[in-house]
Amino acid sequence: MWLNDQTVDLTVLAPGALVGLLLSGQQVITVMAYHEAVYGQVVYFNRESGSLYLVDAQNQFRLLKITPETKIYRWGRLANSSALQSGDWVRLISQNDKNENPDEITVSRIDVAEGESFLPGELISYNQETKEMSFKIIEDKPNNSLNFKNDVSNYAGQDRNLLVKGLVTARTLTTKNSFLVQAEDLIAGEELEFTRLKVPGQRYQVLAGVKASSKIGISPPVLQATVRSWGQAIQISGYTNASKLYLYVPGEVKTTIIPDSEGQFLVIREDPTIKTIQVVAVHEREGGVTGKYLTVPPRGMFFADLKGHWAEREINTLAERGLLSGYPNGNFLPNQPVSRAELTVMLMRYLQEPTTSSIPMSPNPFVDPLPLWAEKEILRAWQAKIITGYPDGCFYPERLITRLEAAAILAQTKNRSAINLEAKDLSYLDKNKIPSWALTQVCFVTQTGLLKGFPNGYFVPLANLTRAQAAVIIFRLAKL
Repeated sequence: MWLNDQTVDLTVLAPGALVGLLLSGQQVITVMAYHEAVYGQVVYFNRESGSLYLVDAQNQFRLLKITPETKIYRWGRLANSSALQSGDWVRLISQNDKNENPDEITVSRIDVAEGESFLPGELISYNQETKEMSFKIIEDKPNNSLNFKNDVSNYAGQDRNLLVKGLVTARTLTTKNSFLVQAEDLIAGEELEFTRLKVPGQRYQVLAGVKASSKIGISPPVLQATVRSWGQAIQISGYTNASKLYLYVPGEVKTTIIPDSEGQFLVIREDPTIKTIQVVAVHEREGGVTGKYLTVPPRGMFFADLKGHWAEREINTLAERGLLSGYPNGNFLPNQPVSRAELTVMLMRYLQEPTTSSIPMSPNPFVDPLPLWAEKEILRAWQAKIITGYPDGCFYPERLITRLEAAAILAQTKNRSAINLEAKDLSYLDKNKIPSWALTQVCFVTQTGLLKGFPNGYFVPLANLTRAQAAVIIFRLAKL
């Protein structure tokens, strides 16, 4: 047996390897195996440097190295590097061991497939059992290199239209709105472009790539996602109103995630080698798709911009419990002002374990619409009488929240009966700037330590609350 062009024992063969067999009847004479085969489309090949730029079957951009020893096959025959062109669909065999650096892959063999150019069309159907996908293409816009006579069926009721079929495989690059999806995520009637490979003996040609777009008027789903790392593990969490998510790690099979009833999701992976992750959100019924690329921050850090920050310990502790999230770029932005919606979500993530989570949802009592990512938490906070709106009936979720407003909200989260609330005890130098209606609330947050004044003796009631200050409030609230 040969593995990566070296003689080995059969016991080293692992699942996932690409295997070629030389048979004599039912008897195997020779086994040729490779640890890794990469499938994709050539973007550009620099013959001078040997650099090959490729979009692989996971829609990932990859840089590979071609050497004079690399064997290139086209039409089943050995060829030179001039046979490799931009747009070609290829299978690459790597010289690297599967545990070696994936960013420095040297190619030992390339097989070029014969295919069509991308054709515009419309999806008719996809059969998940047979893996057959049917397209309607417009005869007025045929590719001159195609011969449709071999696989065209009559499309009833549509003049000058052709119905063409293709087979979906595990290596078919299927995207929607440029995001990697699965064939079953495409919806009949969506416009797309497709290209097929010629495979001898197949009833229908194999689909190499399908590039679809959501129907006009379909909005992408909401997706908030962040990644944190500590020790040997990483945590991917966030919110979406999509029905499912795909988690893509380069070189691995996708992970399908179903958000909970509130749209929250949390995944923990114990793999210190992961550097980047793509999260794709799919609306299965409407057809909307969106996605984000996440960069894993340095190990031991939840957020890249917290090192040395005065609230680093509190923020990291809450993040570890899943009560806080940052931004997709790996930052927390601790000094950025926090909105009314953001503070409400932070509070409810802590408070809904277990009391408020059982409260039935109610219609929006506010005049203004609520953002989808925060709607459930805001409604629960209103039902629990933790928040109220403004006199005009609006909640203003995106408005930056002041320290005074934060004090009023926090005062509703705890029983104040056991605390001696005397406004005369306030010693802030700007006490006269605190409205009379808010003196009791400011007394409460001061005595409990939830929200304190500044070292200079001022409370600064109208200053905006920052994300770091909000996080510390939640941390202190959890300890009361």
